[in-house]
Amino acid sequence: SAYARTSNGGVYETGQRIETTGAVNTLLDGRLAGKPFLFHNPASAAVAMDFSRSKPGVQPYELNFQSLPGKVDNILPVDSLNRSPALNANTETRGVKAGSYIELPTGPMQTIADFRRSNAFTSSYLPHFSQPVGNSLLHPLMSADKAVESNAAISASALLDHSVLANHALYDRFYFSTFATRGSNKPDTVFEEFMNLIDPKALPQAPRVPLPSQSFQPYLPAGKTGVSAKAELFAANKPTPTAYQKAAEYQMVQGPFNVNSTNVQAWKAVLASMNKSNVATLWAKNATLETIASPGIPILAMSLLNGGLAGGAAAAAKIDDVKTNDWNGYRELSDAQLTTLATEIVKQVRLRGPFLSMSEFVNRQVGAESALTLSGALENAISDSLINNTFMTGNVTPVTTGDFSDTALYNYKTPAATIGNPAAGAPGWISQGDLMRILEPGATVRSDTFVIRVCGEAQDASGKITRAFAEAVVQRVPEYVDPVDRPSVNAYDITLPTAVPSTASPANKTFGRRMNVVSFRWLSSNEI
Repeated sequence: SAYARTSNGGVYETGQRIETTGAVNTLLDGRLAGKPFLFHNPASAAVAMDFSRSKPGVQPYELNFQSLPGKVDNILPVDSLNRSPALNANTETRGVKAGSYIELPTGPMQTIADFRRSNAFTSSYLPHFSQPVGNSLLHPLMSADKAVESNAAISASALLDHSVLANHALYDRFYFSTFATRGSNKPDTVFEEFMNLIDPKALPQAPRVPLPSQSFQPYLPAGKTGVSAKAELFAANKPTPTAYQKAAEYQMVQGPFNVNSTNVQAWKAVLASMNKSNVATLWAKNATLETIASPGIPILAMSLLNGGLAGGAAAAAKIDDVKTNDWNGYRELSDAQLTTLATEIVKQVRLRGPFLSMSEFVNRQVGAESALTLSGALENAISDSLINNTFMTGNVTPVTTGDFSDTALYNYKTPAATIGNPAAGAPGWISQGDLMRILEPGATVRSDTFVIRVCGEAQDASGKITRAFAEAVVQRVPEYVDPVDRPSVNAYDITLPTAVPSTASPANKTFGRRMNVVSFRWLSSNEI
């Protein structure tokens, strides 16, 4: 037999992962323990399994020789009803017929975290991460102090921490402008509607239409017009080949959130941004699309769900049963749970911060095994908040480090990375990537608007001192100090592949972006 790993692998009919005297000791759902929604991806574009070198426990599939005591149907029942033919293997009576594992995100993409269940950034290289992007968990096959690791006893190729590497490559370098087709409107029309209030004389006289990502507001660098911007970014209703490099020149983030914040209420506010919002669901059983009004704070695992509220009632016409709903739906947080989560996040920020980049905030630390290197700040906060502790408690058997003691099956470097609930990462489980989807694209590690207060004093001939107080609000904008370089130029970059240093203006390399004085006022002494 060959099948994807199950969340109850290694569990006997007694409900335990250890053999019991007097019991039949039959493995009902496979023999290998693990967390298949996180660490054993069976859907990689290419899978290479070297059984002469690596152990079965590291593989995405479980291969076994199984006896056939009767008819083949006894072990491989075929269910051709409701959706599609399926070989249910040995989980027919305990498993679920429809469980969401990966998705093609509905567009337009708005956040890097939208990639987390898309199967992007997986590869044939071990370990087989299931949701690397936006998440931060260390794979148990790897050492905590490595992101790239050679281990000839496991693989002829290097072991890659897909999560650390993908997050480092994506965060701080890329974002989604959402200048994308919307209904019958092509990208250039979407751009026009977005920029209308900036350049009303040159573009159609109509109210500005927000982008799908409403975190953005229009911006025009000095010397630019909406018309010239459109001509530069679009041609024949499509983005130009260089549009991806220059689109950010015409957008600014409205109300960015600094993830170095240690204010619990601020974290609550940003995480509750979807409070009482509508949730789109494509039901797994009858394939009907429904918009559900959420009464609480929904935390969504996918852009288009295949189930309703996890733990909630399940209509028989829409989904098989309550258990199936848990593996396809979403979660809601109460105000008390949100307060606890925000409090734990602040603890992690104080412990790990200040973060100098978004990838540093998203990723785990790389170093000696500890809580800091097993997962990133948000993932650790989720664990400490206990908001997942009531999920799937009756359907699964928790994983312990002792479950990986069999050296014939496992060769984990960091077994502690996989202990806990083996259903972790399923749609009803709140993960770091789910929170990143809420935080992006407004999340940042620094502020671009500053309040500066100054005091000046003068002394006359009689020794009398006169003081004056002033306040200025200063904003950092995309343009450089020297306008010879356009805002999209990276003044510090190296031009590849020739490794020639950037030709940006020396002034821009030294001073960077321009600072504009937004407001200025004199202060009275009682305002100090």
